[in-house]
This record gives sequence, structure tokens and C-alpha cells, in this order.
Amino acid sequence: MIRAGRVRVNNVVVTDAGYSCDPEGDKICIDNTNPIGVKRYIYAALYKPDGCLTATEDRRLPTVADLFPSELLGKGLAPVGRLDFHTTGLLLMTNNGLLSHRMTSPKWHVAKEYRIRYSGEPLGVKERQLFAEGLLLSERNSSPVRLEPAELTLVSEEECLLTIYEGKTHQVRRMIAAVGRDVVELKRERIGELRLCSEQRPGEYRMLSDDEIQSLFEATGMNQKDK
Repeated sequence: MIRAGRVRVNNVVVTDAGYSCDPEGDKICIDNTNPIGVKRYIYAALYKPDGCLTATEDRRLPTVADLFPSELLGKGLAPVGRLDFHTTGLLLMTNNGLLSHRMTSPKWHVAKEYRIRYSGEPLGVKERQLFAEGLLLSERNSSPVRLEPAELTLVSEEECLLTIYEGKTHQVRRMIAAVGRDVVELKRERIGELRLCSEQRPGEYRMLSDDEIQSLFEATGMNQKDK
């Protein structure tokens, strides 16, 4: 298309494929159509399946990177935070390093909601109060730590929703274990205002809408220029 003279940069025909331009500042058109929208950053929501590492590469096990085309991975697409090997659900993927840092920083208190199926006695008001006050969680080789207040919603006698605002290692599983239950299934359904799409299937991803991206920026105090 470039060699055929079909591409214009700022209304000037360019026939040299090595021509340098600013994809965010210059107006690039093909066949006199509306300017092509070229974005520096990529934002995708993945439905992470079971048995998949939250990593970009591994020599032995499948990773979330295996679920994306090479052209996106080549632009630096990477997971924001981690989901355990057997934890499923919403995983944000982006090449915006600043957003990734803020989304995982305890400073910004971004909510993360999990649906949990557990075994043991039904959770009740006592556990809901313990989580709301900030559960005391033991740490290996160190003193116990007080977690941030969390929100427990009882769905059934074997299922609940848990919203946390930090991301310690295996935190949800450890919280459930601390009150004498075992996690059977764990799925993340929400990060901030971003929700897992009901139409997505495990292993599928979708690109975020402008409104969804804006909600993440608002949750982390970022500006439009950082998009």
C-alpha cells in the first residue's frame, strides 16, 4: 500500500516504507479514509483458565502468553499481578508499566473480587466480621500481619464472594484456611470496576473499551496523557 502511494502522512503521500512518523501525533490515512487510530498502549482482559501460569514464558508449563498472538506479545504485553496456577478468572494484561505498577500497589487500594467455592462449615456473620476488621494472618519466619479490611458476601452454604484491596501471596486461600475452610474453586470476577465478561470462555481475551480503560485510570490517579 505504501509503494502504491495509498498512504498519506499529514495529507502528504509517502512511498518510502522507512519513513519515520509519530503514530500518536501525525495523521496517517489510507486511500483518503479517516485517520488510522494507532495506540501506544494495549489493554486486554483475559479469562485465565485453570492449569496456566501467570507468566510470559516457562519451559515446562503453559502460560497466559500462549493465549495471545505474537504481534501483541511483541509490543510488551504482560500480566498485571498474578493469579495462582489453579485460580481462574479475570487477568488484566497491558504494556503500560505505570498502570501495572499502580494497579498492584497497596497504596491505591484497587478492589479485587473473588468467587470462592469452599468445603467445611458454612461461613457466617463471625467470619464476615473477622474479615471486615482486618484478619490477622500468620507469615512464615516473621510476625503475623494485619490485613486490610475485606468484604465477605455469603452466596450459599458452600460459596461466597470476597473483595480484598491488597495482593499478598496466596492471600485468598490463606484467608479461607485461617477460618478453618478449604478452597475448592477460586475465580476472580472483578478488578476495580472492570468485570469478567459473561460471554468470555476460559482462555479467551478481549480488548478493553475506552470507558473501561478510563475507570482503571481513575482508580489509580492517572492522567489522560498516560494512555
